[in-house]
Amino acid sequence: MIRKWLISRLIWIGLVLFVVLFPVTAVAQHGTVQYSHTRPPFSLPTDQISTLLNEINDRPPVIESTRLTIARTLNFNSEHSLMHPSIREEYLPGERTEEGADIGWEFIDSTYIRHAEEFLIETRNFGDGHFLVGDALPPWSWKLEPGSERAYLGYCVMKAIAESELGSIEAWFTTDIPVQAGPGLFHSLPGLILMVTNVSSGEVYSAEKIDTTVTPKTIVPPDSGKPITSAKYTRYIESVVAENQRT
Repeated sequence: MIRKWLISRLIWIGLVLFVVLFPVTAVAQHGTVQYSHTRPPFSLPTDQISTLLNEINDRPPVIESTRLTIARTLNFNSEHSLMHPSIREEYLPGERTEEGADIGWEFIDSTYIRHAEEFLIETRNFGDGHFLVGDALPPWSWKLEPGSERAYLGYCVMKAIAESELGSIEAWFTTDIPVQAGPGLFHSLPGLILMVTNVSSGEVYSAEKIDTTVTPKTIVPPDSGKPITSAKYTRYIESVVAENQRT
């Protein structure tokens, strides 16, 4: 009798522990995400010059592609994340339009983020220069939209919105993967960000494949390029643009 009681008691305790511990151990804390990244290409005023020359020669202006799409991979865990082009050989040294034309000028290669410290290191190629931009992450004042829940790639996602210097941002994240990571510079939501839309500029990140069964290889910050702060990098770009305008 005592033995049966002891067995039933152990079974009950085991069930309680299973219910309590299973959600914690089952929640994904690491993995990889394949994103499609679409945005308007970086451009200098050469399109204005092209239009002017065509008008002088009495020809209609040439309409170039205004959209750029690249596949990117995000490796993440609870401490940090690293995003880079999925097929590096195809996209370096310059990005390409949907038609395959080389965009050149500016190319954001790798983005490394330490979540707790909210610090980033980004590899950027601008013209012939290669830079290692390190700085604090831009803050995000997210506002959640209750009742916006829907399914995306098998995960329950919720909508969050924010206003920033980049424009009006809409993000969809899932608490099923409670890691404050996301594509590009987007972060600080209580779950992995699967989709981001910059309503102002038309830039879009959309997850196409998620794998939380694999442990990414060592996630380390990039180390190729000239170290520079984001403020100095911005001033450098502005100087190049000003020089091209004078030319």
